[in-house]
Order: sequence, then C-alpha cells, then structure tokens
Amino acid sequence: MLALYREPPADGVVVCFDEMGPIQLIPHQGSGWAPEGMAERLRATYNRKGGVRYLYGAFDVHRDYLHGRLRPRKGEREVIGFFSQIRMRFDPRLRIYLIQDNLSCHWTPKVRAWAEAANMELVATPTYASYLNRIECHFWGLGEFVVKNADYESWEQLSRAMAAHISYRNGPPPRSSPDRDRAAQAGGLRMGYGWNVSGRPTSRLAGSRLDLRYRPASARLASRRAAFGPRTDRNAREVHPAVTLRPGRGLPPTTRL
Repeated sequence: MLALYREPPADGVVVCFDEMGPIQLIPHQGSGWAPEGMAERLRATYNRKGGVRYLYGAFDVHRDYLHGRLRPRKGEREVIGFFSQIRMRFDPRLRIYLIQDNLSCHWTPKVRAWAEAANMELVATPTYASYLNRIECHFWGLGEFVVKNADYESWEQLSRAMAAHISYRNGPPPRSSPDRDRAAQAGGLRMGYGWNVSGRPTSRLAGSRLDLRYRPASARLASRRAAFGPRTDRNAREVHPAVTLRPGRGLPPTTRL
C-alpha cells in the first residue's frame, strides 16, 4: 500500500475508498462567531424522520481528486454500486488499485468477484491502522466545514453543500498531469473532472445559493471582528462559507457568512 502511495503504478491508478457517517438531519454542534451574550442555540429534535445517510467517498491519490455520493444504507449492494461508478470513470484497460479498510461488507465474496471481473485490485489497510487510508483526512474537512455548526432542512441541501465543498477543494482541473497523460495514451478517461456529491456537473453549482465566494482568511476574520467584536470562545473556528445561517440563530437577520 505504501509503495502505491509513493509511486503511481504503470498500469493503472490508485484510489482510496471509505464511508463517512451516519449523518442525520439534526443541528450539529460546532463553534463560530457570535455577538457577546447572544450565543447560538440548537433547536429541539423531538422527531427525526429524515433517517440517516452515508457519504461514500473515493480519492484519486495521484490526481489529488475527491469524489463522493450520499447513500441511505451501508452494505454489500451499495458498495458494489459505488465501485461500478468508480470503474466507469476510467478506461477499462486501466487497472484500479482500490485501498479500503477491513469492514466486512467491503470483502464479501460478491464484492471480491465483482472487483476481479472489473480489473480492480482490492488493497486492505493494516488491521487497526485505517488512518493510513488517505481519504480519512478529507472526511475530516467535510465534517468541519459542512456538517458541524450547521442545521440542514433536507438531504438535497446537505448534498449541495457537500458538492460545493468538494468542488472548491478539488479546484480547477490541471491542464496536464502524468496520470492524465498516461490515461489518455491508454484510451483516455471516460469522464473527466468535476466529481461531486449530487452527481451533477460542477458548473451547475455556479450561481446557486451555496456557491462559494471565498475570500482570504485575513479578510474574513477582519470583517467578522468588525461586525461582532472580539470572539468569546477561544476554541471558535470560522464557519464555512457554504453554510448559510438562518435568522434567529444568534446572528443579525441580514448576516450571511
């Protein structure tokens, strides 16, 4: 596994896979900026009828690109379905070295048989060392900037927020890279850049309510200090710009972070 991280294989690509969740449609605790004496409050959740979702994620190691889909369950059927999406994004002649942990539904006989037939080699992380899976650090970013300190009203809203974060994280596609050139010589990628949670092209996110208008951190910090004064929580972190706080949550009604 470490050798695959250090040097891209000559006959294929390296992809890290894992799931994040469960995630619920409830207000999630976090920290952020608020006026003194007006701390944000969390609404009550007497009924939780939205169920849960899991984020199935894939990270192309040497292209440094992240892809994700929300799914209502975590099991053998969903794993094979997500693997098929990963497979369709690359030329069939390219072998996919897929790094994953030792969860039972990742290694069922059906999953192994499907991977072998699809020119995909499953690579397990060492026992009790799932942190070696490079997608884990990207799940941390999604949790910090999308899930925490937020209260989404629907799964579509959460999906669009995750898609906006992943699109911003991936950035514009590079004009050329060794992996892309090798893939093009072998037959080309079936689908190019623009992976996101909702399954839509990233260009459709432009102009939406969750479109990212990112400014330098110093500018954001200065504007928030001017609006709210010194922070009262020494552990406070900035709210991700993809999260729109509703009025009545401890901020002035016209404030949008």
